[in-house]
Amino acid sequence: MKKYAQVAIPVNLNKAFSYAIPDAMKDAIEIGKRVLVSFGNRKLTGYVVALTAESEVENVKPIIKTLDEAPLFTQKDLELFNWLSAYYITPLSVVIKTALPGGIDAQSKKYYSITEEGHKHIEKGAGKNVALLEFIASNDLAPKSAIKKVHDEKNLTALLTRLEK
Repeated sequence: MKKYAQVAIPVNLNKAFSYAIPDAMKDAIEIGKRVLVSFGNRKLTGYVVALTAESEVENVKPIIKTLDEAPLFTQKDLELFNWLSAYYITPLSVVIKTALPGGIDAQSKKYYSITEEGHKHIEKGAGKNVALLEFIASNDLAPKSAIKKVHDEKNLTALLTRLEK
């Protein structure tokens, strides 16, 4: 019985990562399907490239969700992808992602909104982040991409992380 899936994740590492197959997904996970997995503090789309009975690592995270009804590639396709990966010295996940139609991967976007605490800072008018807070307040749900266009902060990600707290 296959309890683990080897998942190729589009990161700059040429290896597959082990994920536990939850009991509810035992029949749904197949080679060639996309799955949503937790990778660090992100959720990423990965590609199932192998099924195994055992894992080489301990504390394996479970697959969050399967994204496809049917496999997007076959075992024969996977053999070609592995050859291309080795020949072009490119991570397998990148080869698979390139071979599949664009726009099918799950994407996440962060939106920012102002809190009561943020409104208090705007009213005080104190602090160097007032302009940023005012922009977020005027845009109800402001995507990070919009904030980047108008706020010229070198470490915007770090600033937004601090403001989240």
